[in-house]
This record gives sequence, C-alpha cells and structure tokens, in this order.
Amino acid sequence: PYGAGNTIDMINAQGQNRWSPIKIKDVPQDTSLVNPDAQFNAGTNFLRYPDWAPSNHAIAFMGIGHSGLIVTATDKGQNITLRDFDYEGGYGRVAWSPDGAKLLYQVLPPSGINQLAVLRLSDRKRFGFGSSQEGTVAQGGTWGPDSARIAYIQGGESSNPAVNPA
Repeated sequence: PYGAGNTIDMINAQGQNRWSPIKIKDVPQDTSLVNPDAQFNAGTNFLRYPDWAPSNHAIAFMGIGHSGLIVTATDKGQNITLRDFDYEGGYGRVAWSPDGAKLLYQVLPPSGINQLAVLRLSDRKRFGFGSSQEGTVAQGGTWGPDSARIAYIQGGESSNPAVNPA
C-alpha cells in the first residue's frame, strides 16, 4: 500500500471487526515537533512495522516518505505522536521494550552503515550504536525480557554482541 489510502488496520483474533484507527493523513508531518531546527516537513507516503506496546493499548510504527518517522499512537488511533525523524535516511522495524518505557528501532542512513537506536520515552533521550568504527548493525535487535539488554547481529569487525541501554 502506498499513499493516502495506507492505514494501520486492526482486527480481532477471530478475523472479525476489522477497522483502520490510524490513517496516514493523521500522522504529524511537522518535524519541528521533534527538532526545532528541522528544515522541512516529513512528506509521509506510507506506514510500516506496527508493534504493540506491552500495555496492549498503544502501537509504535514507522512512517516513510522523503523523511523517516518513528510514531506512537493509542490503539484507538488517538494521541498520534511523532517520536523521531530522519530526513536523510529512514528507519526499519520498531519495537517497544517489555517495560514499555523505551523504543528500539533500526536507523538506515544514506551512508549504508545501519544502526540501532533506543529512545527513552520519558525524556526523549536517544542512544544509538553502530558506526564506521563499530561496524554496521546487520540485523535489527530484540529486547531482553528485563528491558535492560538488547541482542543484535553486528556486521564488520566489532565483537560487541549485546548492549545495555539503561
């Protein structure tokens, strides 16, 4: 799906009651909400990779156009909040931490040196890893059950297989 008709749909486990609470037209495009120095708005064309919050009442997802976005919303499509953006690259999969306090997502810059980022939702502090010195992050990460560790596949020469984002 591409363009204005792209939505995040939900359906119950019995395959009934499908609805579209999150529509692309409702996703904030004003990147200055995250960075006051932003040069232009997002221009989102489609939404991808929804992930449920552990509370079961929110979703995180990625939007892409000429800018990549990380967005959260309630399961009713309310409080749609822009969390991060990158106007020179994009993002891959996004995942809530098991404690619901952080987001983990793939950062796909034009350099080709893929990274992972952890965003602490309480204060918007972002921690990233993967670089030309560390090597590219070859595959997106997964949270440990305690929300204190992440496992991921590292490319390049680095032998650092886990990071503590706390």
